[in-house]
Amino acid sequence: MGRKSKKCGSPKEKKKRKSTKKEKLEADLTKAALGRSQVLECASDSDSDVDMATMENVWDGQNEDSSDAESVESQMDDSLKHAGAFSLEEVAAIHHKKLSRLQLLYQRQYERLAYIMKEKRRKYLIALKKEKETLSSIADQARTSAKDQKLYDKLKALNRYHRRSASESVAYLSQIEKRQKDLAKPPSYTKCFYSEGGVRCSKSTIPLTRYCFKHILEDPNQFLFRACGCEKADTICRDTVTGLCAGETCILHVKLPPLPHVNISTENSKMLKRETSVQDQRPAFRMTAK
Repeated sequence: MGRKSKKCGSPKEKKKRKSTKKEKLEADLTKAALGRSQVLECASDSDSDVDMATMENVWDGQNEDSSDAESVESQMDDSLKHAGAFSLEEVAAIHHKKLSRLQLLYQRQYERLAYIMKEKRRKYLIALKKEKETLSSIADQARTSAKDQKLYDKLKALNRYHRRSASESVAYLSQIEKRQKDLAKPPSYTKCFYSEGGVRCSKSTIPLTRYCFKHILEDPNQFLFRACGCEKADTICRDTVTGLCAGETCILHVKLPPLPHVNISTENSKMLKRETSVQDQRPAFRMTAK
């Protein structure tokens, strides 16, 4: 009994041990709760204050598409990266490098586009070959009903629509060739026969005559045209006019019709005279003021 009491201890000691264990567990639980609340508060603060991490915020190569940022190696090897002033030779060398780089990029882009076009053509030819192998031609398909035959005849007629036959096509081609030859020829018209001082008139002639409209009076055998004949300041106008109408003159000697007569009352005439007199006096007043 004595040994058992030494090993197990008294019941008071057991109660003390249990109470200390409980206190330790409670302390651990409070610490864990406090740590959890602190983590949640930090997370809420980070969500509210700091923006979310996106590609635009994290990625350093935002200016990679610009002409200045051509490659990382060129930036690292550039000895003039932090230079404040450049000489003409340095500026020319920098621009030469950029242009050569741009030329290389354009060549690669052209090669890429050519490759894409070739690949698309290859896929198109493969699809066309498969279609020809799997699907037969419309002419070889069976037409069991009258409706199918009618639709097939309609399709053939639409295919032949506006298509010229053998004789019509030959006539159409010959017409096109003739039109092209006529357009290639210079304009066929006869020049005026009148010449003065060894210089010949370049205007076209009136039909069935040898002179133009300006020099038609030189032809003694014509009776359709005459001179204007208006006399002013001892000079007679010799411009050509048609002799069909009596009293016809050239454009420079056309008599204008008189203006229509307007009846103006005495009061209105006085008002007009006053306005004109005032307008005539205004420039004189301005000149004196100056």
